[in-house]
Amino acid sequence: MFTSPPYVGLIDYHDQHRYAYELFGLDDNGFKEIGPASKGRSRAAKEEYKKDIITVFQNMNRFLKPKAKIFVVVNDRDNIYPEIASVCGYNIEKVFHRPVLMRTERDNTRFSESVYYFIKEN
Repeated sequence: MFTSPPYVGLIDYHDQHRYAYELFGLDDNGFKEIGPASKGRSRAAKEEYKKDIITVFQNMNRFLKPKAKIFVVVNDRDNIYPEIASVCGYNIEKVFHRPVLMRTERDNTRFSESVYYFIKEN
């Protein structure tokens, strides 16, 4: 499995794509978003993010075979994914780090991502 969940406190995805919701007449479900920028990066926001991501991964676990390979692309500057991995029953095989050179914001802010390679325990 390969995924890139939202990065805690970085982007309000619903706001970024509001035009599409308006164009298609869809309800604004931004309040359901995991880790939106509008909630910030406080300790409480990070704890809520961890809880929500753990819930998603545990649900996903129902469909993964034992020893499944899982790749997760995140901006983990707070080093919360090792705890998430442990709670979800994943072993960290390797962590790759890479700078993000092309961003939609087109600013000069340095930004990097981590790619976690997990193996599901059973």
